[in-house]
Amino acid sequence: MINYIKNKNVELETFITNKALGIKLDDKDYVNDVNTLLDIKKDLEDIDKNLEENNLLLDTMMESIKALEEEKGMKKEGQKRDQNNENYVKLLKSAKDTKKEINSVIGVEQDKCRVQIKKFEEKLNEERKNLKNKPFYK
Repeated sequence: MINYIKNKNVELETFITNKALGIKLDDKDYVNDVNTLLDIKKDLEDIDKNLEENNLLLDTMMESIKALEEEKGMKKEGQKRDQNNENYVKLLKSAKDTKKEINSVIGVEQDKCRVQIKKFEEKLNEERKNLKNKPFYK
């Protein structure tokens, strides 16, 4: 059980660190670079997807640590869990702020894609009409 708690603390700490870096907008050209925007959006989706699982994990670890607090090393793991909990709450707040900030850029990119798709469809329909006029098509 102690190893499980230690491993889960490390996993959660890694998740929080990676996603916090992924959604941090400083020094990222997400307005002009679609791939950067998509990477940020993927990290936000991962945070949302794992929200319930991570909340359950934090609660489970808190209760397990309380029950095992008298055993060697559990106070340290309890402190690490508390730190992970604080960092996770900060990550969720940061994710919410990041979503608000990139929503307008996502809207602009969606509009660009719609225009490109519409132009492609028009071009495709024009080519289809031109093919019907070719001798081999008749």
